[in-house]
Amino acid sequence: MLKKLGGGGKSQSSKRGKESKSNEKDQSKSTSTESTSSGPRKELLMRAIVATSEGQLKVQLVPRPVPKANEVLVKVDYAGVNGPDVEESKHGKSPQIKELEEDGTKSKYLGLECSGTICALGEGISKKNNQIWKKDTRVCAIVFGGAYAEYVAVPVGHLLKFTTKITVKQAAAIPQAACTVWSELFMKKRLDEGLAVQEEEGSRLASGETVLIHGGCSGIGIFAIQMAKHQGAIVFATAGTDAKIAECKRLGADLCINYNKNDFVEVIRDSTKGQGVDVILDCVGFKYFQRNLECLKEGGRLVQIGGCWMTQYDSYGKVQKLFSNFKCIDVAALVYRTPEMKTSIVEEVQGKVMPAIENGDVKLVIHKVFTFEEAAEAHKLKKSGNHIGKILLHP
Repeated sequence: MLKKLGGGGKSQSSKRGKESKSNEKDQSKSTSTESTSSGPRKELLMRAIVATSEGQLKVQLVPRPVPKANEVLVKVDYAGVNGPDVEESKHGKSPQIKELEEDGTKSKYLGLECSGTICALGEGISKKNNQIWKKDTRVCAIVFGGAYAEYVAVPVGHLLKFTTKITVKQAAAIPQAACTVWSELFMKKRLDEGLAVQEEEGSRLASGETVLIHGGCSGIGIFAIQMAKHQGAIVFATAGTDAKIAECKRLGADLCINYNKNDFVEVIRDSTKGQGVDVILDCVGFKYFQRNLECLKEGGRLVQIGGCWMTQYDSYGKVQKLFSNFKCIDVAALVYRTPEMKTSIVEEVQGKVMPAIENGDVKLVIHKVFTFEEAAEAHKLKKSGNHIGKILLHP
């Protein structure tokens, strides 16, 4: 049965001189003046990374967002680099994305997650939210675009709090990975059409079940390995280098497979005595799709992050025929979930995942931090896959 959901080192210092840094600070505080019926009005500006039509990433001065009711303005300290950002900057915006930007659902700037500090509250924010989300509160958040900027407006339902046990830099590695992994592997209610409806028993990863996690050293992979172990699952993980295999083992994977040295299908079938695994979490896409089915247990579940693989098939009906022996195939993309869905996910992550992070049961791995001016380099590294852990941008 096919279930289509969602519609998924060291800080590198800039080479700029003191003078240019000073100029940029002055620019970030600049204002532009426009006329109104009551006279000139100053518009606050900020620095943001803008994807040009030529596929370049440039830092420009743009209007600072104004938070709406039940939104807060977050001063961004770090923004996470994610696959959809890389693809959008390289290939441009899809018609669906353009439509969402036009109706104000999505920011026209890149960036799906960030960490920072609340610096302003939207007018008309509820009394309850005003008490919970105060100015100067440290937060991390999932956003529908806009994190590649000095400031971003965030719905209060998409904010996560964290204690001093977690640094602001570490917190930037949490939102996308935590919300994606928890919602797709562990939430006990399926999110569908904005409603949380009870799903059939056993349709999510349970203690004692087996799970194969592809891309074990990606941001999602690192989080998935640890959360699966924390929940009592038996974890198999794939990676492409000895260094990444060592990291997967350090994170707790029971069996690690170097796909450049071994056929993961053969290893899985041998290790499970021909039965296959209960669940597969895959961010790779069509390249692994058919082979995933070969090592999935009958009645098992394949969770495919992102739906681009479906373009390889002529019709939706043809895809369904492939899945007759499997219980559930999820095509998931966190970015396209409704605001209500995201709020439900964030609420569970705050209550059930953040404690595991705070206690050290789930470690946060940062590969490298780039400045805004180095965003193109950060995207290149993300695209290459030659990294272990999260890649971040810092204003």
